[in-house]
Amino acid sequence: MRRRIGSLAVKTLDMPKRIASQWIESFAGLSKEVWLLFLITLINRSGTVVIIFLSIYLTEQLGFSKSQAGIVIGCFGLGSVLGTWLGGYLTDKLGYYYVMFGSLFAVGFFFFGMGYITTFYAFCTFVTITAAVGDMYNPASQASIAVYSKTENHSRALSLIRLAINLGFAVGSGMVGLIAGFYGYYWLFIIDGVTCIVAALVFLLIMDNIKEKVQQKKDVDEAEHTEIVRSPYTDVWFLAFMVFLALAAFPFFQLFTAYPVFVKEELMFDEAEYGAIMAFNGILLFIFEMPIIHYLTQKNKEMISLVIGAFLIALSFFVFNLFGFYTWVAIVAMVLIVFGEILNFPFSTSVALSRSHPTNRGMYMGLFSMTFSFMFIFSPWMGMKVVELYGYHALWALAGITAMVSTIGLYFLSKFYQPVFSDG
Repeated sequence: MRRRIGSLAVKTLDMPKRIASQWIESFAGLSKEVWLLFLITLINRSGTVVIIFLSIYLTEQLGFSKSQAGIVIGCFGLGSVLGTWLGGYLTDKLGYYYVMFGSLFAVGFFFFGMGYITTFYAFCTFVTITAAVGDMYNPASQASIAVYSKTENHSRALSLIRLAINLGFAVGSGMVGLIAGFYGYYWLFIIDGVTCIVAALVFLLIMDNIKEKVQQKKDVDEAEHTEIVRSPYTDVWFLAFMVFLALAAFPFFQLFTAYPVFVKEELMFDEAEYGAIMAFNGILLFIFEMPIIHYLTQKNKEMISLVIGAFLIALSFFVFNLFGFYTWVAIVAMVLIVFGEILNFPFSTSVALSRSHPTNRGMYMGLFSMTFSFMFIFSPWMGMKVVELYGYHALWALAGITAMVSTIGLYFLSKFYQPVFSDG
């Protein structure tokens, strides 16, 4: 009996070591280039969190209505659609290296100018252009993972880049919330611009373009000896996949539009407190995402993970209508949406990447990014309009329902999933 108790005590004491070991193991085996992309993305995203405070800035500082604020943020989505399409096109033509650098460097100067725009139509125009330039980066960076990592590491590599985004998001949210509260919103745009330009310069200094050239030649040689691959626009399974992902994106994008105004109006949060809860989001992602992705990738559970992730996103919005508008409910909702993100977004990117071929990878990842960009046009305006007409209860119910439809649709598609779509 004493031996059994002693053995149990030893196992209990060893548990933190084993958990730490598994957490570290989830990062093992990724290439140097992927880690360099992690660093560049971390630098960039530490500053580019101005979007989560933009709806507050527009309504409180510039006096825009909720609908106008939704339209302005929707213009981010319009610009993002243009930028991701162009980024995907240029990635196939020029390569991801030049697209990534050009996007990072140029968008910094547009963020500098945004702090001087104060009228509605000017803000709409400027935001559209800024988003178009900035989001050329997304399909290029996603396509680069296919070159910079092994096929079996795609999900983990994409998760590591998301980890950089979320870690930068966590650091930036806390700092930027304090800066907005104490020094004003103008400095948010300055910080945003500086981090983009610094990230571009770091990219130019540390990332090697030789590997891309070698891979491009290999891709062309392989393409000459393989069947003709088709466009993502004729891939019916992929198009349906994009529709159901879009339905899960609608509630998620409320975090950047209606949700910031909601916590100020209903929960009486100030900018620093809202920054803290978004930082909490980023910290949870930092701790849990890589180990979970590592485990599920080994089990080949990508599609079922997408289904569970969409379901958790639905729950994260339903809880407000179930339990009321309280701070503890907001924390529970944030935990649910964090794990919904972890199970949905990294695997959705890797599934999209798996359907592509080296000769059309930019097109696939461009369409993938465009889907989310399109939802960023529609979601902010619709969310704010629903709040104006019917209130937050109606919006959270609508958000939960769309995520549940996504859950059902993704489950159906999981039965027919297979990688690399071709004529063969």
